[in-house]
Amino acid sequence: MSFPAPPVADPEVAQRDSTHADGGSGGSTIADSTTPSQQLITERVGTALQMDPVITEIEGPARELQTPSLNRLWWGVTASTVASRTLVITYPLLALATTHSPTAVGLTTAMLTVPGLLFYLPVGVLADRVAPHFLIRQGESFRAAIIITVMIMVALGVAQLPLILVAAFLEGTLSTVYSVAEAALVPLVAHDDKVDAALAASERSTQLGALVARPLAGALFGLNQVLPFIIGPILVLLSSRSVPRYEEKCAVAPEYRAWPTGRFRLKELRAAIVEGFQELRSHSFLRAAVILTAATNFMVNALIVAFIASSIEVGPLIVGLVLAAGSIGGTLGTILAERTQSQKWILSIHLVIWTFALMLPAVNQHPVFFAFALLLTGWGAATNVAMRRYEKDKVAADKLARVVSVSRLAGHAAVVAAALVGGLLVDTWNIQVATRILSITMVTICVPFGVWLLFLSKNRVRTPA
Repeated sequence: MSFPAPPVADPEVAQRDSTHADGGSGGSTIADSTTPSQQLITERVGTALQMDPVITEIEGPARELQTPSLNRLWWGVTASTVASRTLVITYPLLALATTHSPTAVGLTTAMLTVPGLLFYLPVGVLADRVAPHFLIRQGESFRAAIIITVMIMVALGVAQLPLILVAAFLEGTLSTVYSVAEAALVPLVAHDDKVDAALAASERSTQLGALVARPLAGALFGLNQVLPFIIGPILVLLSSRSVPRYEEKCAVAPEYRAWPTGRFRLKELRAAIVEGFQELRSHSFLRAAVILTAATNFMVNALIVAFIASSIEVGPLIVGLVLAAGSIGGTLGTILAERTQSQKWILSIHLVIWTFALMLPAVNQHPVFFAFALLLTGWGAATNVAMRRYEKDKVAADKLARVVSVSRLAGHAAVVAAALVGGLLVDTWNIQVATRILSITMVTICVPFGVWLLFLSKNRVRTPA
């Protein structure tokens, strides 16, 4: 992998940035109709054209991204999420249908999840140096080609486990690229006064996509094994074409979006990753949010796995409806996030709601109690929006993707670990004991974490100079 070091900023531009950050005018003359960031972008377009072949089509001053383009992006996020979540279910089902082996299902599931553990951090470094819209377009196009290949093999009846495992691994890898690149793209293309609403809309699109994908995957595969692989490429290509073009708005710091040209050694990659960790550690709110979401994601995903492992007598329809409750709650959470401005209160509400939610299945193991618990944990989507809002406001632009990749890695690792723990709890005891262990653990987490949040609320959140 090759990357150049980020070019040194123009001293004149750096001085203007510093002056603007301090709130002074510094003698700068800015037209009433143009924001400082827009003026800065316009001045840097010439440099960008020489540095990044991806955005050579920009001509003239950058323009604000219009609402139709943002709406197109949200449809793209929804389409990509539907494709991704459908394939997460379809690939293991295909492995089972092909081999009739539970071990093959486990291997396929591992191939879908391992790339997140391996590549979130390197992809964060990549997305801080390559235009996010370019990563999305190229990644989604490659993803469509892979799905079409699997579709042909399935249609011909020659799909074998090695092909399924390779396709699942590449699907997990490209989904990781999309996740980080999309998070880095949204703050760049939305106008300043619409970024918060755009972040909430992005999260809402993800939740709606997950809600549609879960029942869709089983229904399509049940009708015909080829169907999910026909729908998948269509959705993925729609996602690729939905990415706003930079001539619509170039709200990007071009000096960090150069296409790789120089050698980028492993030592430099490690240093860039460490820099992302250090940036995240310098923000008290982000530290608390990442730890809280990782812990609660672990708890609720362990609960989901425990429920599925004990659902033999319940039936797949009920299981699907229970899991859909989480996506419904997530959609509602993104709406509430737009009306909740206090970041520290979002974390406090998150902690209280999830502690209460995990108590419900411990009291009664009826599917309705699981569904209501997952509905409540949808508040986690509001926390996700708060984190992205904070990252947009406080994190250095050239480190945003790396910070995002660290938080995504923490959440992903929690989900992977939860899959093992949830099944082990039910296998060792039963669903009643498993839910009570999870509930007691959540209460135990709630007490010290609540004290920490109280401490944070009384101390100003530290931000980098």
